[in-house]
Amino acid sequence: MIADDKSQRVLFKIYKQEQWFGKINEVIPSFKDDLDNKYLLNSFGAIRSKCGKRCMYKQGSCAICDRFIGAADTLKESKIVVRKAKKKN
Repeated sequence: MIADDKSQRVLFKIYKQEQWFGKINEVIPSFKDDLDNKYLLNSFGAIRSKCGKRCMYKQGSCAICDRFIGAADTLKESKIVVRKAKKKN
């Protein structure tokens, strides 16, 4: 699969800056929430990469994303940012 220009720009920015701040669905197109990753707990990526997307083919079998989204919403409402940008040299 060849990504569109916007996806390519996002991925190159992540590669170049070794970090990324933005909407999760820009990097994971199948992620159906409009969640900004600065409110996500750091373990989300590792857990999501191993989940096997059970929710896609067996409803109710996994609630990992829902739990992380709930925690992220709470952090956002409290104005608590989990990830901060690196200082540029």
